[in-house]
Amino acid sequence: MAAAADVFPCVYLQFLGTADQGLQLEVLPADANGQPLGVDTLITVLGDGTDRLWVQLYDVAGNLVRIPLADLEMAIESAKAEVHGEAWYER
Repeated sequence: MAAAADVFPCVYLQFLGTADQGLQLEVLPADANGQPLGVDTLITVLGDGTDRLWVQLYDVAGNLVRIPLADLEMAIESAKAEVHGEAWYER
């Protein structure tokens, strides 16, 4: 079983314009009022030279994992339709 995860009630979205990487979106953990908690970025969404969008995730060791945004959107849509908790089987 995996270790307990940090749970944040919502996220704070922060757009950053960079000189060499265009406009990026950072997703930061936030409190219940939507205020950033002052901890590290959870996710960064960025573009490349071909206008393909990427999602950059950070693991607990601080390593970067980058996947295409379109693939993450597809996974989220699949999850919305198919993923459920154990109690679902008891219905």
